[in-house]
Amino acid sequence: MKNKNKRPVFFDLTRIHHPVMAVMSIAHRISGVILFLALPVSAYLLDLSLRSQQGYADVVSLIEYSVVKLFLILGVCAPSFCRDSLFVHRY
Repeated sequence: MKNKNKRPVFFDLTRIHHPVMAVMSIAHRISGVILFLALPVSAYLLDLSLRSQQGYADVVSLIEYSVVKLFLILGVCAPSFCRDSLFVHRY
């Protein structure tokens, strides 16, 4: 029995070339979700740091870990990267 369906069997996603604006739109949505999910954590850490000196010391000791520093740097830089990339590729 022959397969009359002309659709590809193996769909290679690396061969698809999206327009720059599509890639930036996807990156902007991802950074928005990351920022939205980071809001409760940021609010909790701010509340903990403002409660007492011990809470502030706890937050500072938490930020000293390299993994937390990486997430903070990515959280701050990701939205600005998406915004700057949109303006660079527009012209």
